[in-house]
Amino acid sequence: MNWGKSITITFFVFGGLLATMVVISMQQDVDLVSEDYYKEEIEYQTHINKVKNFNKLDAKPVIQCSNEIKSCTIQFPKSMEVADLSGTVHFFRPSGSHHDKLFSLEPGEHIFKFNTEELISGLWTVKVEWSTEGKDYYFEQNIGL
Repeated sequence: MNWGKSITITFFVFGGLLATMVVISMQQDVDLVSEDYYKEEIEYQTHINKVKNFNKLDAKPVIQCSNEIKSCTIQFPKSMEVADLSGTVHFFRPSGSHHDKLFSLEPGEHIFKFNTEELISGLWTVKVEWSTEGKDYYFEQNIGL
């Protein structure tokens, strides 16, 4: 075999490998962490303020999860005014947003219990966002189910 044939075969093999890699790359599912990523980026200062408000709290909410009874409990401190409390609890799955669960917080309660039976096992991030007494708060905690 001469050099011309070898070079031509090398180019065709390289082209075939390159085309295969392009096809494989195009079939991969690429999800952003959030659908409204750019909108959330613009509003990030309000998120920072919510975290600062949480860090200023003397008594903070506590998240406890139990794999035996398949539930998670969020307990707000007794000192916190909960008559006008409203907010959300987001069970966020980093490996796939289609598993996420969103719950709402109702006013007047200090303890909230969430059924985690439907959640698959693995790493979850519990994102709690609430407002009470005219202030907004946010915190998150990683849990393993």
